[in-house]
Amino acid sequence: MSVGDRKPINATVLFDDGSNRTFITQRFADKLNLKSDTHENVSLSTFGDNSKQIHSMKSAMVTLHEQNGHTSTVNALIIPEISSNLFNHVSAEILNSDHLRGLKLAHPVSNVKTMEIDVLIGADQYWNFVGNHIVRGAGPTAISSKFGYLLSGPTGKRGKLDSDINIHHVNVETHTDDDIRNWWNLELIGVKADSQNDENTDFETYRDTHLRVENGKYIARLPWKTDHPPLPSNYAATENRTRAMVRRLTPDLTKRYDDIITDQLRRDFVEKIQDDNKTEGHYLPHRAVKKDSVTTPIRIVYDCSSKQNADSASLNDCLQTGPSLINDLPAILLRFRANRVAFVSDIEKAFLNIRLEEDERQYTKFLWLSDIRDPESPFDVYQFKSVLFGAACSPFMLNAVIKTHLESNASIPTADDLKHNIYVDNVIDGAKSDEKAVSYYNDANHLMQSCGFKLRSWTSNSERLCELAKQDDIYEPSRDVPVLGLRWEPESDTMTYSENNSEPIPNELITKRDVLSSSATLYDPLGFVAPVHIKAKLFVQSLWKRGLPWDEPLDAELNSQWIQIAADLNATRKTTINRQYFSGNKDNDDCEVHVFADASTTAYGAVVYLRSSSETSIVMAKARVAQRPICHCLG
Repeated sequence: MSVGDRKPINATVLFDDGSNRTFITQRFADKLNLKSDTHENVSLSTFGDNSKQIHSMKSAMVTLHEQNGHTSTVNALIIPEISSNLFNHVSAEILNSDHLRGLKLAHPVSNVKTMEIDVLIGADQYWNFVGNHIVRGAGPTAISSKFGYLLSGPTGKRGKLDSDINIHHVNVETHTDDDIRNWWNLELIGVKADSQNDENTDFETYRDTHLRVENGKYIARLPWKTDHPPLPSNYAATENRTRAMVRRLTPDLTKRYDDIITDQLRRDFVEKIQDDNKTEGHYLPHRAVKKDSVTTPIRIVYDCSSKQNADSASLNDCLQTGPSLINDLPAILLRFRANRVAFVSDIEKAFLNIRLEEDERQYTKFLWLSDIRDPESPFDVYQFKSVLFGAACSPFMLNAVIKTHLESNASIPTADDLKHNIYVDNVIDGAKSDEKAVSYYNDANHLMQSCGFKLRSWTSNSERLCELAKQDDIYEPSRDVPVLGLRWEPESDTMTYSENNSEPIPNELITKRDVLSSSATLYDPLGFVAPVHIKAKLFVQSLWKRGLPWDEPLDAELNSQWIQIAADLNATRKTTINRQYFSGNKDNDDCEVHVFADASTTAYGAVVYLRSSSETSIVMAKARVAQRPICHCLG
């Protein structure tokens, strides 16, 4: 191991794909005379500890010398200690085992009783060095690598040393100051239009050149970047990652995984490739993500950002994201509140119901077990026939298809309504009466079904519409419906917020990171609780101006201030507001709009009320911290 062109120095390296980053000890970094001016704020969680500790760590580039004479450079975080010393269980006797005899090990056999770990190679680099050849037998298993064979598993003998356990599992989340900028930008929702990237394909061009209809289904092409970098096949890297993932699955999860893929195969969303050419196309690693759902406990996520190595391109690197075609979120919520009858629905498997052109499918290949009873069984190769969820361009492709379909049916009044009230794959809309709601329901279902989209999970405050959806088996009963970050209770027809159970404990040490994290969990797109939320934003700004590090505990005075603000924030989560502007039907009532605004050097805001002869209701509010002094001029 070396830095730059300096003389190599031997190191003891631990390979651990349970860690998602690569580390080097400060002690060994000093030995290499590593110099680093780069810092990363990371949230570090380890085995047996659910808490996350924030650390500011230096990082540096280190060169590893491989067995064949080649070198590889990795980025490593510098950490005081990686682990306690590991006992050396590898003896000459073990190396003479039938299955290990003659293998060249990465770490030679020695009489040293313990080993001091200098470097940990995590999952970010693991498969760049570990190979495919595995040698099993009575004793440890040998796995090939670019440094020689690595030994893993029990020695085959029981003894005192076997009772000493070393467990390594590290999860690292990198934090930057962009976190707080993103939070400030949430205040601009409904105020500032989304910026467009001039390099992206515009909607009209994509519609005219990349979309077509065949047998009632939309068929799309991927929006490739002009002069994108070469996209490698990456079969070996994907095979290694998929095998490692499969080995971690429980038999129950393996069965559920297989059920999902089998269902996608049955519904013609994916297809099995019989004679696959591993040098063509592109392969996608995947993993299971648990969901809080009885019917769908996991979903499969495909990694379209996976790279063969640090110098190669991923699928997402080669695709344009496209312009944002998503409807304005506050506008949808305002229209949702404007009608006496409200209803929500969503498109079943929206992405998968858009077909991919046949010659594009080879770039969405993935691997799965030929025998789910054996995690070491050979892999079958599949590829998507549809748009998969996970590619950078998928949201644009979905919205482009929906927009195209609804504009081509503009003569139907419901089509224009749908066009403005779909958010990705969710329909959030309403009508003035039960009759109009039922008419909308029938038209919308027929219109979307005509291009292969099925509207399901209908919920409404209208008993008549709910009964109709029950008869069609597309009704989803719920007392608490998520609506674009808020919660809607159809029975009481009120809106509220998701509760937060992480109220600060008075004697607990609180950091700037904790304050930002807690403040950002309150999502308030219509500004119903802006007077309280602005206090949290001002407090975060005050910490920012003091220049406090992310992980430094607040002093007693600041700590006390935050506990009170946090208590007020949590109290606002119980706030309920009528979904409708008015409790009754005021179609024939004269209404007045009243807008109030104010500003100071601290903050500024505005609120809109709707007033009738008998009622007044809040429509929307916005409040922002002042990022620079505000000048008041008289003229």
